[in-house]
Amino acid sequence: EEDDHGVEKDRMLAFGDDTGCIHMYNLTTLGTLAERNMMSSTYASVAKDAHMSSWQAHEKSAWINKMEYLSDIRVLVSCASDGQIVLSDVVKTAPKVDGLRHRGEVHDFCWLSKVQLLASCGLERHINLWQIPIKTPVYQLDGHQASLQQVVVAANQLISLDTSKTMIVWDIREMSPIQRLEAMKVHQDYPVGRMVYDEKRKAIITLARKMMLWHMTER
Repeated sequence: EEDDHGVEKDRMLAFGDDTGCIHMYNLTTLGTLAERNMMSSTYASVAKDAHMSSWQAHEKSAWINKMEYLSDIRVLVSCASDGQIVLSDVVKTAPKVDGLRHRGEVHDFCWLSKVQLLASCGLERHINLWQIPIKTPVYQLDGHQASLQQVVVAANQLISLDTSKTMIVWDIREMSPIQRLEAMKVHQDYPVGRMVYDEKRKAIITLARKMMLWHMTER
């Protein structure tokens, strides 16, 4: 990312832990120090020297499941086992917006830049769509019969995957389902660990013991 004068900013590395904390490191400094100390006995101190800040974003008993920096709105989004989505200010290194709550653990989220909405999912059987900073969902997408584990954006569509290996393709403009795919038929013995949208092929790839390509219906 560049500042207002077109100068590239320092790159940062951020990660969450199992105590609800976010830790941020200067990636440029970390790389420089790592190269300099790679063959030195002081290598263990490199991470400490590159540490920028740490802050409490979630409850102290929470495990942070995912984090992503959204350049559109310049916040670091995190979701965790405390059922909460938190937007952090990386300059002030503190929560900026919290209280975006699910009724159970939040597993995943994705940013729908075209409509400026945040989609999130978790133990519940529906997807919440948030208009930041409003703390109640502006839309709720129902259609799954099991807890959701992942949401992925694909052009004007949203793809969701639940724990029963069912995927639903949603039309973002109409907020309605347009396709239902049952991965159980090809991934019978193993859970689907992840799904990926292949932009070149306009298809979904599911990852389990083997990979599978799924063609999508487009509107």
